[in-house]
Amino acid sequence: MMSVCSYLYAQTSDIPPGVNMNNVKKNWNVGDKAEIYWKGSWYKGSIVAGKNAQGRYKVHYDGYDSNWDEYVDIRRLRPLEGAGEEWQVGDQVEILWKGQWYKGSIISGRNSQGKYKVHYDGYDSNWDEYVETNRLRKIQ
Repeated sequence: MMSVCSYLYAQTSDIPPGVNMNNVKKNWNVGDKAEIYWKGSWYKGSIVAGKNAQGRYKVHYDGYDSNWDEYVDIRRLRPLEGAGEEWQVGDQVEILWKGQWYKGSIISGRNSQGKYKVHYDGYDSNWDEYVETNRLRKIQ
């Protein structure tokens, strides 16, 4: 049997760190496109069912079977941004790395794999890396 502590951890362990509730979209509609936070990364998907009694929305992850559909807390949802967005060299961005957002900038345009090279503010160029667009967002 799952302990109360284990149950609470399971319910909150996948909330992105540093979420500001003032910036969280509170109301979603079925069919809305979103990015869904799961285990340190953001995945594209959509809302497939409205709020349940716990205030969670059912989501479907693009490219995954419906067995992966789940109800998620609104803190794990954000409007789909950056999908297809063309970032420019010099753009100031936030970069998702191991579950946390870091400020940085785009230092090289999209490569053949669709990734952008980024530099993390305050870090040596040894940390520069190529990242997918789902790890980039406008500075909030």
